[in-house]
Amino acid sequence: MRDRKLIYCLTIMVSLLCFSLIYACAGRAPIHGKAIDREKAKFYIVGVGAGGADLITLRAIDYIKRADVIICGEETAKKFENHLEGKKILFLPRFPYWECLERKCSEPSHKDKKRCKELVYMRKERAALIIRYIKEGKTVALLEGGDPCIFGSLRWIKQEFADDEFEVVPGISSFNVANALLKREVADAYVADRQTRSVIITTSVREGDRTDSIENLASHRSTMVFFMPREFEEKVLPELRKYYPSNTPVAVVYKAGYSGDEQVVRGTLGSFPFQPPEQRWLRLIYVGEFLKDASQSN
Repeated sequence: MRDRKLIYCLTIMVSLLCFSLIYACAGRAPIHGKAIDREKAKFYIVGVGAGGADLITLRAIDYIKRADVIICGEETAKKFENHLEGKKILFLPRFPYWECLERKCSEPSHKDKKRCKELVYMRKERAALIIRYIKEGKTVALLEGGDPCIFGSLRWIKQEFADDEFEVVPGISSFNVANALLKREVADAYVADRQTRSVIITTSVREGDRTDSIENLASHRSTMVFFMPREFEEKVLPELRKYYPSNTPVAVVYKAGYSGDEQVVRGTLGSFPFQPPEQRWLRLIYVGEFLKDASQSN
């Protein structure tokens, strides 16, 4: 009888011990080979809106409050200083992440392998810093302008972190702001008396960097939106003119989200409003029939 009681007690103790271990590990997940406590340490990529500080969302503010360490540029820190009080701030400016994908460094056609390798090293160094803080039990928030999933640093982050090792907080993109300035429903246009609801969002064209040629994209006559295209006039515009009528409406939106500095310039592919190179960065270019007034579209 005494042996049975002893076995019974030992069974209960072992069960409780196993339950405790399972409970303790439930909130943990590996990050680069070492367990972290998800309740204590997280990595957030927070979209803080386009341009003005008034375009940050309530959700973004909430996630910033949760963070122990903030990564951002000096301009961003100054813009949101009311939300950063008492936090450790790492001033790490953006770097050209599109040039530091390792697969491109090894390609024979890469023009500057040395620069590419330097950027890869910088990327890994930055990731290692984030991982160090997380392993110390600190929550890290990387503040990204606009929406990180439209045009941001998510590309390099995905090179170093698995999907379950970070969270993305969406933000208001310059795309959203520019749409509001244009006062048009982007996904609603008529081409040759037929309705089209397709919108193509694309970025700058770099030599040897894309397989979706302008010819392939333009063949659908869909609305096209170009994000910050510095060489639009030289490389893209001539191609568009081959496949779109010269009277296709065009709109250039400058500094979307920067209250007081926003500007919308309208024209057509045939009379595109040319701008000097120094004014070509903070702009979105829209091409499509949706820009016509409703009375012109039917």
